Amino acid sequence: MEGFALTKLLRCLFPSQLSSSCVFGFPYSTRNILPKTVSETKGCEGCPMRKLFPDNTFVAPQFPTGKDLVRIAIAEAAGEDEAKVGKPLVGGAGRWFDSFLRHAGIERSGLTIANCIQCRPPKNIFPTDSDARTYISKEEGKAAVEHCLDAHVYPLLASRDWRRVDLFGEKALRYIAGKTSGISHYRGAPLRFNIKGRELAGIATLHPALIARDQTMFPVVINDLKKSLEIAPENYNPTPSLETVRAFRPKKVALDIETKGFTKEILCVGFCAERYKAICVPFRGQYISEIKEILLNAEVLITHNGIQFDLPILFGALDIEW
Repeated sequence: MEGFALTKLLRCLFPSQLSSSCVFGFPYSTRNILPKTVSETKGCEGCPMRKLFPDNTFVAPQFPTGKDLVRIAIAEAAGEDEAKVGKPLVGGAGRWFDSFLRHAGIERSGLTIANCIQCRPPKNIFPTDSDARTYISKEEGKAAVEHCLDAHVYPLLASRDWRRVDLFGEKALRYIAGKTSGISHYRGAPLRFNIKGRELAGIATLHPALIARDQTMFPVVINDLKKSLEIAPENYNPTPSLETVRAFRPKKVALDIETKGFTKEILCVGFCAERYKAICVPFRGQYISEIKEILLNAEVLITHNGIQFDLPILFGALDIEW
């Protein structure tokens, strides 16, 4: 409460120096003066992480410097650099995040940025991960995440009609959009979800820390950040018969491969030759030779990031000269 009172006092004395987030009803300023600990932060009372680590820095959401509060980015948890300065997505992951924004034509100053949990977990291990049992029980880990979401993140999301919610990483996808099948399953797809009665829309993409380890996926994140949230009247055939695939011989076709995790083991190949229509062909058995025939018959192949990833892997697996 003392920190909240001090913030209000400073706002009264120096209104031009502090930009308030009181529109949300939170005791945060858009420009942190000094990082606070979780013990000093309203809303952290009763959190298991606060009980275990009372001196953890509270990394408050970062609000835009302007008034156009329509797009919000949510990542997973604060890291070492974030804890030092009290701001989300800075340091190593933040540099990748800033690079995403530059390439996608997005101004960081116009974004609201937050994490699923607002303090740094030990060794950057998320409280619900199995490895987190070295510092917190399974029950308390779940309770800590739920507490932070209920006290800080969900009220923020429910505070206004966000035009777009960008979710970075599997934790944000799980706890904000409620999707548990993994980031590779939902990445890049328009999502609809409800937070405290407010209908929101967004897209999930890969976390900056993952791109730091595998930079071939960098263009994929840029594309996700540029994607429309409109759900088109699409017609997918995820289980085409062998006869359907044999009859599919377009001269111009867009394609995309799906691999097992981030390996080069191909699971399926998606093809699209007409607007809003696509088939997903499994990469197994007799389907493999039909996929090869589709590629050899086509005069024009369209891919995203295909030269770096899709085509070399696919052509190599099919023994097609590249």
